Amino acid sequence: MEFARRVRIVRRQALDRYRSLARRVHPEGDSGESSSADTALVSVVVPVHNAMPYLAELLESLEQQDMDRRLYEVIAVDDGSTDSGGRVLEAFAARNPNARVIHQPNSGWPGKPRNVGLAASRAEFVFFCDADDRLGPEALRRMVDYAQEHDVDVLLPKMVGLGGRGVRDALFEKTLLDAPLRTVAVSLAPQKLIRRRLLADNGIRFPEGRVRLEDGILISECYLRSRRTSVLADYDYYQLRRRDDGGNISSRPVVPEDYVSSVTRIAEIFEQGAPDARTGGLLVLDLYRRKCLRFYEPRRYARFRRPVQRRWILAHAAFVERFITPDLQQQLGERNRRKTELILARDHAGMVAYCAGEARGE
Repeated sequence: MEFARRVRIVRRQALDRYRSLARRVHPEGDSGESSSADTALVSVVVPVHNAMPYLAELLESLEQQDMDRRLYEVIAVDDGSTDSGGRVLEAFAARNPNARVIHQPNSGWPGKPRNVGLAASRAEFVFFCDADDRLGPEALRRMVDYAQEHDVDVLLPKMVGLGGRGVRDALFEKTLLDAPLRTVAVSLAPQKLIRRRLLADNGIRFPEGRVRLEDGILISECYLRSRRTSVLADYDYYQLRRRDDGGNISSRPVVPEDYVSSVTRIAEIFEQGAPDARTGGLLVLDLYRRKCLRFYEPRRYARFRRPVQRRWILAHAAFVERFITPDLQQQLGERNRRKTELILARDHAGMVAYCAGEARGE
């Protein structure tokens, strides 16, 4: 009798521990840890918000991966979707034990759901994937194999455009084992394979809330902390989509002051973390060319209302005064140098006239 009683007590204690664990890993809105949580080499983290019907294509591409299901998991974070995406994710998790679905109230931007997915991962690597894109069927296996073989911290896989989406083809002309910092810094998009320990050890997370270029802020920090960053260009790994409905974050209206604030944060990361002052200055100059001067492309600038045009000039003037020294300005081409002079002078009328002349080919 005493033995039977002890058995019942042990069983009850084990059941209590199981129920406690279940409450911890299966909170409301969370399907719980995937079957691959302890064995996955890579966690694919997907923030989801109203991405149908494209979400179904992404999930299909994840199901078609030729990697052993025990070696990868999908962590999809539904950020308050109001379309059918939540149900599609639940059906996906039901038929794919290596998937986990977490539902949360809408946070307004991808930063928080990506952080939630990252916190749920224990894999060696994480890969941040957008809900409206697709992966090639060999993508995960080939990326992980390369990163493990060569001890890579940050891996840029070859991306191709989908639906007319433009990509930086020149970046993916060839595989680079030790890619120069200035080479990879042209790509601040989140679609990278990243060693999770790099993020954890350095406390790197996505800014949360409505922060423009939140992915660029994280990726720039990763580049500066990475021991080895590589470009892998031997396969079409990732298909980046241009959405017909204009649902890409990048297609939403841009607030000049908020946007330049994010560019400023990236410039600070480059300036403070670069191996030397010259490299830091060149990284910031490249950033200025890509993220600031592009707003003064004649057709684009002409589409802004006059008050918005003035706001861009004022926001950029503060950036130039802080980061773009006269020596750096001299490394700009003639047109960009003249536009920079107009920015520094806060000369809105001059900029309008100059861009109009450029549009006429003058």
